[in-house]
Amino acid sequence: MDTATQNFADRLKEAPSASTKESMNEAMTNFKKAAGNVKDAARSLQSETKEDLSAYMREGQEQIKQASSKAETFAREKPLLVVGGAFVAGWFVSRMFK
Repeated sequence: MDTATQNFADRLKEAPSASTKESMNEAMTNFKKAAGNVKDAARSLQSETKEDLSAYMREGQEQIKQASSKAETFAREKPLLVVGGAFVAGWFVSRMFK
């Protein structure tokens, strides 16, 4: 090979290398940006999820308190019915295990 051909071949080898390095650097930069965006989205979602779960827990606690209050009121208003129901339930359970 002559010198001109060799120089041309060397430039062809070097050109893609520099271009490839630039492309890799650009790709890495874009990847880092995307990773940062994913982290930010995950943090936002986690915060929203915590708030949603807290709201559901408060709502559930309130419903339990209301149900407990209703059961207590019913037991105070009709104690014989509650005792009779407990007796019947106990009788059924004892028959199931015999």
